[in-house]
Amino acid sequence: MSVTTLTRVQILTTVALVCLNSTAMAEWGKGTVQDPITLQYTDDVEKDWIEGIRFHSETGNYVITYKDHYGFFNQLVYEPTSKIEPTLRSKLRQTSNLAIRYQYSVRNGKAAQQNIVWLSTFVSNLNAGSPMDPPGWEGFAMPGVKTSHLKLSWSYVGKDRQEVMSGKRIGIAPGGKADGFALESNDLPGVAPIEFRGQRITNFAWLGNAPEFHSPIGQEVEKLKVKNVVHRVAAVPLVRVETPYNGAAVLDSLRVHITQDIVELKLIEPQLAAELDRVLQAAAEAIRRNSLKAARDHLHDAFKLVHKAHPDVDKDDWEAEDDDSKNKGKAGNVHPIDRLAARVIAFDLKYIEKRLN
Repeated sequence: MSVTTLTRVQILTTVALVCLNSTAMAEWGKGTVQDPITLQYTDDVEKDWIEGIRFHSETGNYVITYKDHYGFFNQLVYEPTSKIEPTLRSKLRQTSNLAIRYQYSVRNGKAAQQNIVWLSTFVSNLNAGSPMDPPGWEGFAMPGVKTSHLKLSWSYVGKDRQEVMSGKRIGIAPGGKADGFALESNDLPGVAPIEFRGQRITNFAWLGNAPEFHSPIGQEVEKLKVKNVVHRVAAVPLVRVETPYNGAAVLDSLRVHITQDIVELKLIEPQLAAELDRVLQAAAEAIRRNSLKAARDHLHDAFKLVHKAHPDVDKDDWEAEDDDSKNKGKAGNVHPIDRLAARVIAFDLKYIEKRLN
């Protein structure tokens, strides 16, 4: 390796990178350096090494520096799977058997640098035959590790083996979209975060061995994985509807979802959430007393609160509902509730009122 090459590698990896951990101490040693521009490897580089993760602003990738079990250092380029611009639209429809059909459309922004190949969320329950998939995608649900909910995911597997083996970019390309993500559930909708991942253009493989999970660099790698997804929100089954049906219990579940989950997602102002909680609690108590007229009046009051906060709740287009979520807390967003959250709560209120009959 020439002096010019070594100098260029060291400059790119120590000057042009924004350090995420400036407290680590340098250690002299020998190791392998991957150039963040060319992605070529240079072996037997002797220099001062600093374990940590650095952001390379020119490529948008990260450089991970770590010491392996053999005592050698490795400096590798890590491409995040977050170079995407997903937009997700939800559409809800009640079927003839009182189940709810959830349909989704996913777009990828024109400025994205990667194709969308994976999305995932948590749901309370699914009916048989769910999830349903667009061509080339495969959906599956499994019990969550730390929750009583199901983890629902769709991943792009290819329309045929030849497409997958071609090595080409697959999934939802920048500027493209995919329809046909769908499921059915007897549970009512709530609002949940959806995680999206893009397709890496560059391959990544650890040299020597991966950093130990409990080591300082291992903990930084875990934090990087959290940044490796893009979050949006969608309407998914979350408000449980038990059999036999109990309207008061459904309202209790909806109240918890509003005052905890939707508030935590910052999709509703706490004051509005408290007002809805008070009215819905009164409606639940009226149902328990079998005072159906009083229950309807309270449900109407709740709907008025939501409608006043976001007048779009009475429309049926369900278009671009995640736009408000991107602007929540920013100047110009005058609604005390996000549009999707308002539409979901209004849908649930109408469903509960219908079943009072």
